[in-house]
Amino acid sequence: MFGSLRLVAIAALDQNYGIGRNGALPWHLAADFLHFKTATMGHTMIMGRKTFDSMMRRKLPGRRTLVITGNQDYGMRYGVDTAESFEEACRICLNDGLTEAFVVGGASIFRQALPYCDKLVLTMVKAMIPGMDTFFPRLEGGSRVWSVNMVSSHIADSHNDYPFEIIEYRRVSGGSES
Repeated sequence: MFGSLRLVAIAALDQNYGIGRNGALPWHLAADFLHFKTATMGHTMIMGRKTFDSMMRRKLPGRRTLVITGNQDYGMRYGVDTAESFEEACRICLNDGLTEAFVVGGASIFRQALPYCDKLVLTMVKAMIPGMDTFFPRLEGGSRVWSVNMVSSHIADSHNDYPFEIIEYRRVSGGSES
């Protein structure tokens, strides 16, 4: 549907697929922040308005921020690019000649993007965090759709609140979630 644009979803989630609580991440994982920065550096990040708001409405250095919002003044107010829909965000990326973009949230944007993602980079926090109110979509189709390409494990320490694994999934050729 989006031609040569390769979509990568990147998220951190707890054991119940929770990705947020009260508009924020409920953990501090320095190693995951560094991984996120390294993975997304130099790329366009597609996100919803609430996700950008949760980032204190700050653009991350070295990356383009493309916010999905119906508010036409939002981009000018915060110095970001905007699109009115996920499909429009992808068309903007294609029109700009991009071959890869990262989908960084939130829940609604992940639900829209997942059927088109070629790759998932999921930080699986080894904890069930109470009070989570925002969730990543469940992966449907299992190994028919997704294969594990890479896993890296991290322990809890003074810089990481919980142990976690960063798991990279690739879409199996021809695999569909439906």
